[in-house]
Parts: sequence; C-alpha cells; structure tokens
Amino acid sequence: MYPDGSKYEGDWVDDQRQGQGVYTYPNGDTYSGDWLSHQRHGQGMYTYADTGSKYIGTWVNGKQEGPGELIHLSYRYQGKFVNNTPLGPGKFVFDIGCEQHGTYKQIEQEKDEDEEEEPLAAPVTQWRPEKITGLTLWSPTAKVTPPAPVVGEPSDPEEVNEEATVTEGYTLPVDGEAELTIPGESEGETMLVQPEALEEKTQLASGFPENEDISAEE
Repeated sequence: MYPDGSKYEGDWVDDQRQGQGVYTYPNGDTYSGDWLSHQRHGQGMYTYADTGSKYIGTWVNGKQEGPGELIHLSYRYQGKFVNNTPLGPGKFVFDIGCEQHGTYKQIEQEKDEDEEEEPLAAPVTQWRPEKITGLTLWSPTAKVTPPAPVVGEPSDPEEVNEEATVTEGYTLPVDGEAELTIPGESEGETMLVQPEALEEKTQLASGFPENEDISAEE
C-alpha cells in the first residue's frame, strides 16, 4: 500500500515490482501483467477506470510498444503501438460486424523558427482508412438478391441467397473481395470483393429476362 492510495499485489525481486502483479493507481486505473524493475514490461492489460477502455498487448519499459489491442465499449483497434501511440497498419473492429482496415501514419508537426528542435515525447499519427471488410449490417427490411442460377436449371428470382452479406445498397458474398465504388462516397473509396463474386454477379445478370431493368449497382 502506498501513501497516494495506490497498491500493488504480486511478485517482488530486490524490493522492486518484478514478475507477475496487479497495480491499482490512485485514479482507479489498474494494470495486470508482467513487471520488470518497477515498470510495466512484457504482456499485460491496462484498464482505464473513467471510460472502461482496455489496452491488452506488449509493454516495454512502462510504455505500450509492439502488437496490441485497444478495446472500447462498441469497437476495438488492433495493430502496432509505438511509445503509447498506434502506428502502422491495423484495423478497427466494430461490434456491428464490420472491420475498417487502414494505416496510422506519422504526421510532421509545424514548428516556429525560434522553437528549439526537440524530439516529440510521442509520435503524432493520423488514421488513413483503406477498405471495409466483413460488413454484416442487418435489418428486418433488408433485401437480398437471388442466388446465381444453377447450370441446367431455371433461375428462381424469389429464392434468397443465405450466404450473402447485406450492406447498404449491395449484397456481397461473405468471403468476397473486389473493388466496388460506393455511390455517394468520394472517388477512390472502394469495397473489395473476390473475383468469384464478380463471376457470380455475371451469371446472375444473365439469368434474368431481357425485359427486366437490372442496374449496375444491383
């Protein structure tokens, strides 16, 4: 027990926190995991008392360093951390069933001419999204397209493709990836669908009567 109200329960080596242990900070935050020479070092979980968020991953000399996962109430981030800051490729995983892949890139800070050149305590990064995968949004009124017709059998437009994943305006196979431009979004933002899905779309379009108006988006 410490005078500031914090406490530690775990292993000690030469009067220092070392090994496995749990530390409770004065503000209510807790860390459970590996310790080395009084510092968080190795694998461990840090819980923020005010938000309920958690960091689970690698620590080096008291800082988040290496592969880790930052868990919030409705989503989580998985990637690499450098000096307590996410940096490099990673992804956000949302509880609604989709993942946004991208990269945290370091940005340069503008300095005044008379400001001394001092290294920043932590890198300043910015999230650059690249693609969305595994989107499984669902609603009772969601529409799905019929499955691709089987060779030698007539197609039935009333059938429902149970293996399809419904997204706003699109029905994509669960494992599909290929570039599709999303209407209303800025140029360059695409969704990825596998070539097998595109072949299925082609077969599907060929199975409808010629007098039906099938748009490119469908």
